[in-house]
Amino acid sequence: KNNKNKKLLNFEIIQSANLLEKKISKKINFFAFNFGRLNSISYDITQIAKKRFKLIFTGIRGRNFKNCKLIFRDNILPTDNNLNLNIYTSGIIDFFYKNERNTVISYFNKKV
Repeated sequence: KNNKNKKLLNFEIIQSANLLEKKISKKINFFAFNFGRLNSISYDITQIAKKRFKLIFTGIRGRNFKNCKLIFRDNILPTDNNLNLNIYTSGIIDFFYKNERNTVISYFNKKV
C-alpha cells in the first residue's frame, strides 16, 4: 500500500477519533471495523488502530483471549431462535470463522 493511502487511513481512524474526543469531551478508547468481517479489515488499518485504541472489535465469531486488544464478537439478530443462540454461544459455529480469525490475528501481531 502506498503512503498516501496510509495517510488517509490515519486521518480517518486517528484524527477523526481525536476530533470527536474534543467535540464530546470524552476519551474514545474503542474501535470497530466497518462491518467487522475480513473484507473490511486490512493489515494497514489494524496497525494504525492498535496504536491508538485500547480495544479493537471485529464482527468475526470466536474465542477472545485475556489481555488481548483484539475482540471477536458474535452477531445475534432479533430473529435468531434459542437453538441458534445456543450454537453461537457454545462456540460450535466458530470453526467456520477460523481462517478469518487467523488472518486478523496475523495482521494484528505483525510488527510495523
